[in-house]
Amino acid sequence: KFSTVAKQRHRRNPAVSWALRLGFVFCVSLFPFLLFIHFIQKPELSGQQPSRVAEELKSSSSQLKASLETNEKFFVTTPPVVQLLPRHQESVPVTKVFDSETMASIVTIATSQGQIKIRLRDDKAPRHVAFMKQLIEQGLYNGCVFYRAEANFVLQGGLRDAAGNQRSKSIENPPLEFNLLNKKGTVTMARWEDPNSGAGEFFINLGDSTHLDRHGDSGWALGFTVFGEVVEGMEVAERISKLPTTTQGGLRMLDTPVVMETVTLS
Repeated sequence: KFSTVAKQRHRRNPAVSWALRLGFVFCVSLFPFLLFIHFIQKPELSGQQPSRVAEELKSSSSQLKASLETNEKFFVTTPPVVQLLPRHQESVPVTKVFDSETMASIVTIATSQGQIKIRLRDDKAPRHVAFMKQLIEQGLYNGCVFYRAEANFVLQGGLRDAAGNQRSKSIENPPLEFNLLNKKGTVTMARWEDPNSGAGEFFINLGDSTHLDRHGDSGWALGFTVFGEVVEGMEVAERISKLPTTTQGGLRMLDTPVVMETVTLS
């Protein structure tokens, strides 16, 4: 009976009947092909062989590592490198090898009270730093003294020995370079009213000395040049500043000047 009905429908609409038959045959023939493609592209799940994605990640990681090792010396002048990691991990910036502070020159002053280390700020006072470096390299400060001590204000020393004899120099005085504030721990060039009269006498600020900063356009008001900062031994400077003093000409001078046994540059 079903065959008879189908024959009757075929006679009424033969085009539709043939289309259905062709569609069925196409689907049946396409299924093995799709199944074959599925198994060919299916990744290994046994763990014995890495997938294609894992191999690509491993290759990229190896190339990156080789590139970083080759270009390590450029980390200082180039932006931080960000390591490429899988999607589920956070990126980690590569730390710089060193910065400008580690490149700065350090002055070490050895005294009987301990050492004081000063970082020179050639980024803010290049002429003063070059001037001080020449004096230090010539050994002019070795055996000189800290002679003035004002507690909570300044500890001053320079090119004079314990007997008060001034040492001569052949280097021209640097011009005023006021670019840093006279805060506690900074090292400043002493001078007279002439802004370019700094000749090698210096002091360590034991407190914030705002009156030594610029507040005018002539003489003392132009400010004092900060050319360094204490990075080690601030307690030594403060200890020296509390030693016995005598007032001379309005300044508190150490009864026994503290000798700068050696002043070296590194």
